[in-house]
Amino acid sequence: MKIKGKNKELLERFEQTVELIRSRKAITEQNTETGQQRKSRCKKMLGDYRSFCDYYFPHYCTAPSAAFHILLAEELRDLSTCLLLKMWPRGHAKSVNACVMIPIWLMLQDKLKFMVLVSATSDAAAGLLTDLQAELSENERLIADFGEFESSGSWTFGDFTTKKGVRFKAIGRRQSPRGLRKGANRPDYIVCDDIDDDKLVQNKVLVSEAYDWCFSALFNSFSTQGGRFLFVGNLISNCSILQKVAENPAASCQKICALLEDGSPAWPEKNTVEDINNLVKIAGWRLAQKELFHNPLVEGSIFKEDWFLSRSPAPLHEYDALVVYTDPSYTNSATSDFKATVLVGKKGANYHILKTYIRRASAVEMVNWHYELRKWAGDAPLQFWMEANFIQGMHIKTFEEEAERRGESLGVRGDKRQKGDKFARISALAGLFENSRIWFSLDEEGNADMRELQEQLKNIERGSKAPDDGPDALEGAIFKLNEITKTSSQVIFHRAKKSKNNF
Repeated sequence: MKIKGKNKELLERFEQTVELIRSRKAITEQNTETGQQRKSRCKKMLGDYRSFCDYYFPHYCTAPSAAFHILLAEELRDLSTCLLLKMWPRGHAKSVNACVMIPIWLMLQDKLKFMVLVSATSDAAAGLLTDLQAELSENERLIADFGEFESSGSWTFGDFTTKKGVRFKAIGRRQSPRGLRKGANRPDYIVCDDIDDDKLVQNKVLVSEAYDWCFSALFNSFSTQGGRFLFVGNLISNCSILQKVAENPAASCQKICALLEDGSPAWPEKNTVEDINNLVKIAGWRLAQKELFHNPLVEGSIFKEDWFLSRSPAPLHEYDALVVYTDPSYTNSATSDFKATVLVGKKGANYHILKTYIRRASAVEMVNWHYELRKWAGDAPLQFWMEANFIQGMHIKTFEEEAERRGESLGVRGDKRQKGDKFARISALAGLFENSRIWFSLDEEGNADMRELQEQLKNIERGSKAPDDGPDALEGAIFKLNEITKTSSQVIFHRAKKSKNNF
């Protein structure tokens, strides 16, 4: 195979893809087939996208294709003219399907004559197209069944034509696409893959100009009969080309999150709930929301990281009041809300976050946190509070059972106030942080629960779906501390033996 082009990075990518293809080479079963058997098998493969991918691309298909992969393939096969937007999460095979396997599948059915691949830069687009080119050059299963694809006269990186005249071209965002044609053929499939980037989405004017380019110069490279126009990517910003496409009434939009609304994985053939939760844990909630759930968050839009100060705690008896406040979730599952318990001390006009527990946990684990705090605080007076509507059902039963088992109750009380808008309540704490009135305990520096609280605070913004259980518990603790210290004599709950009406 001789390929034209001197781009070292593209050549290295091509060679890496060839190595991947060869690593899973297996065509021995073809050698025993008759011509009719091969023809029948190929026809069956071309009628079934999942089987086609599994057989010809085993180096990519380490798991069966997802339902949304098959849907896209069949849409592009059946629709000669369409505007599609597919928001798929990172790691869900958007590029290999939209830019490699589906185009080859369409080409072999004589349903693709000219593909244009667009990305944020020309180099990025050429890199993606190189993966398809490597398949046509070196995939022995494809070549054995459908013949040689490589054309001796036009096989360059970024723009090549097969022996049968099917053309593939890569261009970067806002690169001139005018005059695109191969003979009488204009593009019949244009795919924009990761056309947004982090720099572009910071400028509304540039986003608008790039979107206009997509629907003027790029779109008009189709013939007057139109063609298939596909955008694939994940939503990295609400100011982006993908967001503007989503607002286009002519677009058919699909948004796939790594976890569906019922908590199950979108690609169950490949991922488990635990796999996705591990990715979230590693990346952090904010970045995972952008990459896996199409929910881009602006870090620190309300709470700035440089407002988070750590100081050594005072002896517990020196605090004017100490409150343990809990915001529990109703359920315990991999996708439920966090349960959050915070211990905050108030001294003068300052608030010291001493201990935190912010986790997806069972009700029993949550109750045990309270006893751990009680033990840690020794004889220091603690008040235990929880949102009133949670002191019912399984939560009160769990507290009662643990009090019975230990022979000790904590006197947890229900916060019955009408709380109002959660965002307004939590964001009102920003002034305390900015003016250095809220501190984190230096003794807990590096603690995973304390880091989770800080992460949740940074992700607070109006309309966000990010977890806010930690900040909600913190707001509750500070409200109760203010309420307690305003009274002339504060009510203190000491350690007490279980009584009939106290859990």
